[in-house]
Amino acid sequence: MAGCSISIAGPQIKIDHLIRLGLYHHLGLDTPPMPDARPAAGRYIPLQMISGGPEVLSVTNAICDLMLRRYDGARAFVPAVEWMTYEIADNIVLHAQAQSPGIVCAQYYEAGGRLEISVVDLGRGLKASLSETRTVADDTAALKLAVTRGVTRSSHVGQGNGLAGTLEIARANGGTLELCSGAVMLQQIADKQAFATVPRMPGTGIVLELDTRRPVELRQTEIAGGGGWRDWNYLIAEGERLAERGGLRVLDECPHVAGRPPAQALRRKIEALLPDLEQPMVLDFDGITMASSSFLDELLGRLVEAHGPEVLGTRIQLKNVQPLIQRLAENVIGQRLAASRER
Repeated sequence: MAGCSISIAGPQIKIDHLIRLGLYHHLGLDTPPMPDARPAAGRYIPLQMISGGPEVLSVTNAICDLMLRRYDGARAFVPAVEWMTYEIADNIVLHAQAQSPGIVCAQYYEAGGRLEISVVDLGRGLKASLSETRTVADDTAALKLAVTRGVTRSSHVGQGNGLAGTLEIARANGGTLELCSGAVMLQQIADKQAFATVPRMPGTGIVLELDTRRPVELRQTEIAGGGGWRDWNYLIAEGERLAERGGLRVLDECPHVAGRPPAQALRRKIEALLPDLEQPMVLDFDGITMASSSFLDELLGRLVEAHGPEVLGTRIQLKNVQPLIQRLAENVIGQRLAASRER
């Protein structure tokens, strides 16, 4: 905007992180040099702008994909995280009435198995939104209403399940939820709830910190009984998308094929999706002329070790594998099976 200037200050380590998240890019600022910059490598998703339904779906799917790649057993928690992410991101579209897009970002902290999701908009705030159909005394009252099941600004645009269900999932998980609107913040830590006065800001913001080692089963929550849950999730939808696309292309899923980390992330995703597939998963090596033995061992060797030799050809089918890669793969698979027999 003409006549405006933007200045970002603070500890350099935090500024570097904001650069990696894409803040400078979205603000139209020149990105300072970062010789030590590293790619996301699946640890976080950059800032995503939300202005409509397609962006809500895209960012929700990105967070689900991040989870599947970062830790074993993610499929148990994906449906709950998918539900809450979609609901709170969709609130930007349905209720915020902001003149600028909202923002969503997420990061996985491997050391503690923690997933953090942040959703922010610069809209009218909860008090103004809920005041359409009732009298709302102040920001604290608005926050209390917002997390009450069945409360919405209008039954024509929502059922009032989103924030209430998100709070329920966070409590069941033992995680943390911080919801800010106007000059008040609601903080939920496990079963303890508190309100605090904060500097007044436009719009609404929510930060979730979840323990990925404690999945929440949606069928056991009020969300399922209250009609706010659908028996359809990212895992099933991704399986159908894979069938339509003809499978997973390794080069589209991995930044390189020279080491274990990208292979581990892809293997985790494959193992999470396999139970929901009606047809064998096609793993396409198109465009790969050489892959390291460590990559092939982490991907194919461990798949065979965990699921048996019959998994290749029955549940997983390899495509466009070069002869040299085929021999390397057979070698690492043979080593895995031999080691398993010795144990």
